[in-house]
Amino acid sequence: MALRRQVARRTQLVRQRVRLKNLIQSILPAHLIPPCPPQPCRDQGRRWIAARMVPADELPASERHLAQIDLIQGSLKEVEADIAREAMSDPVIRRLMTLPGVDMTVASGVAAAVGDIRRFADPTRLVSYLG
Repeated sequence: MALRRQVARRTQLVRQRVRLKNLIQSILPAHLIPPCPPQPCRDQGRRWIAARMVPADELPASERHLAQIDLIQGSLKEVEADIAREAMSDPVIRRLMTLPGVDMTVASGVAAAVGDIRRFADPTRLVSYLG
């Protein structure tokens, strides 16, 4: 259950970060400025946005969004560290991570969604549960 809550927290933080990034990206075309080519939250993207002729009222708004993204990034690192501690102590998650393309985040999400695998009578019931 704790892992499921941590994975849900991580998902919420990622969604908040994406929403803020989209808000920043939406400010530019509203003023006929092309979308930011680099990542808007990285240093290069922040410099790119600051160098554009964004109206005076929009620049503080984008800076507030970037500050919120920075806070979310810090929280995201803490939640991911908690998930990593849980993942490294769980043999099921470690085993899932041996599959190609499955990293700690995916393995933790699957393990959190499935819970105790013994509750499924056979593999087809597990597959139908996951969709």
